[in-house]
Amino acid sequence: MVLDYILHFLLLAYSAPYDPWKGRYMISSLIYIVPFFIYIGDYLFYKTPSIFIKLIFCFTVIIISISALSTIGLNLRALPFDAYGKKSIFKLNRIEALTVSRPDITLAYENFEKIVPSNAIVALGTINDDYEYPLWGKDFKRKLIPINPFGMGLQKIPKEAQYLFFASSVIKPIKTDIRLGTQSNMKIGIMVPGEDYYLRKLF
Repeated sequence: MVLDYILHFLLLAYSAPYDPWKGRYMISSLIYIVPFFIYIGDYLFYKTPSIFIKLIFCFTVIIISISALSTIGLNLRALPFDAYGKKSIFKLNRIEALTVSRPDITLAYENFEKIVPSNAIVALGTINDDYEYPLWGKDFKRKLIPINPFGMGLQKIPKEAQYLFFASSVIKPIKTDIRLGTQSNMKIGIMVPGEDYYLRKLF
């Protein structure tokens, strides 16, 4: 299982170009390594008579737990308390919390939320990196229809769509479109810059 873990980890690490969010894929590697640690823990804690080894094992678990807790204060994007000039994640509104890792698009998504009814049907002319889940609304009643699916190119706007939310790099805006206000001048801490988002009424 340890060998499987190493091979799986290496395949994930070197099988694709750099992705700043690729760490989430590494969780699947735990499928191979967790049983091994359970076996080691069972052997050291239950089958080893030495109290010293048990104390070492318990101390190691405590140290690992403390180091994991310390990351709460290091995750500047989602702090549970006010610090470093930033508000607690618990004090943010829904859109602010969902776009906390991409603050340059927060204003555009907030404006979308203000304009578009909660039960509207929205066509999405966006790119692969664009966030979709904030667009469903807090009650998940909006119907979203992607018209620029990854690898398929731009599709026709469905007749049932009432609004078109799009990036200017995908669809050229016209005079009547509403510019939602992506803060493109925001550079610090932005790994993937947001697109210039627009909204078009289709009725």
